[in-house]
Amino acid sequence: MKTLLACLTNDAHADDILSAAIPLARRHSAHLIGLHTVEALAIYPNVTVHLPDTIYTNFARSQSESSQAIREHFEAQVRAEDFVSEWREVTAQSMTAADRMVEAAQTSDLVIMAQADATVDRADQHHAQEQVVRRSGRPVLHVPDGYRGDELGKSVIIGWSPTREAARAVHDALPLMADGAKAWIVVVTGSDDKRYEGATELA
Repeated sequence: MKTLLACLTNDAHADDILSAAIPLARRHSAHLIGLHTVEALAIYPNVTVHLPDTIYTNFARSQSESSQAIREHFEAQVRAEDFVSEWREVTAQSMTAADRMVEAAQTSDLVIMAQADATVDRADQHHAQEQVVRRSGRPVLHVPDGYRGDELGKSVIIGWSPTREAARAVHDALPLMADGAKAWIVVVTGSDDKRYEGATELA
C-alpha cells in the first residue's frame, strides 16, 4: 500500500481514524492523505428567496473554523512521523460530500473512514461510507467509534463465500495483516453444501 486516504469528516472522530491510519502508514511507509470536504451552501434554483450577505459570511466562517480545527488535529498527529503526509481540503460541488470522497478514493490504495454518526455528521455527509464502498472500487476500512487499539492486523477474521466479491475483499485485506498475524476463516453454510470447500484452500 502506497497511498492511504483518511476521510476526516469531523473533529469528533479524527482520533479514531488517525489511530488506525498512522500505524498503517508507518508500517508501509505510505503517503497518508488527510481529506476534509467543505460543505457547499445549497442553493435551489427553483426556489426564489433572498439571502442576506451575512448568511454567506457566517456560513463561510463556520466552514473555515471547522476545517482549521481538523487540519490542526491532523498535522499535530503526523508531525513527528517519517512518512509523507498531506492535508487535502476540497469543497463539495454537489449535495453530498461523498462525490469528492469517491474521486479521491479512486487514486488511493486504501480508504479509512469512521463509522456513520448522525449526531456529528453534516447533512451532506450522510451515507458517505456506503457511497464510497459502492462507487470507488477501492477497499474501505471502517474504524469503530472510540478506536484506540493496538496495531491493526494482528488478529483477523475473514468471512468467506465462493464469490468474486469475497475473493476481492480478501485480496484487498491482505496488506492489512501484520507479520505473524493470526487469521480465522468463517463460513456460514449447510452441512451438505460443498460450494464452500474453497475455504479450506484459502486457509
